[in-house]
Amino acid sequence: MILLLVLALLALTTAGARRECARMVQGVERLRPGWPLVLGQLPQGGRATAKSAAMILVVMRDVVEVWGYGDSAPRWTVRRVPGGVSLTRAGVGGPGVYDLQVSDGEHAVKIRPCDLRRLPAFPMSRQSDFETALTALGEEPRDHLVTSG
Repeated sequence: MILLLVLALLALTTAGARRECARMVQGVERLRPGWPLVLGQLPQGGRATAKSAAMILVVMRDVVEVWGYGDSAPRWTVRRVPGGVSLTRAGVGGPGVYDLQVSDGEHAVKIRPCDLRRLPAFPMSRQSDFETALTALGEEPRDHLVTSG
């Protein structure tokens, strides 16, 4: 009985987090129609909830805007510069876990790409999440990712 109660609570929480993240994505899409979005989460540990760690990067012509949950405007922007996109070894998450960094030398943002609508998949990112993010940022994924094979 307790197991069923825990499973039901987990299902409700996950469904609620998915709805909130979908609402966040829709809100940013409404304010920035047509621009590519990179969905993900803050890479640091200790996330309070999925929605508080959720981030969206809006990839515009000259800048990348950084949006968080409940934002009606970007929190900050990072200029798009040559060589400004990189993968960095994650501080949390074990070996082989990386974060995507966009930097212009003055401002930067790190994000762990993850389709927020696929919760509760966090904090795990799939290689396809990185490929999608790198492509949105105008990068060639094979220049950044090492594939097994």
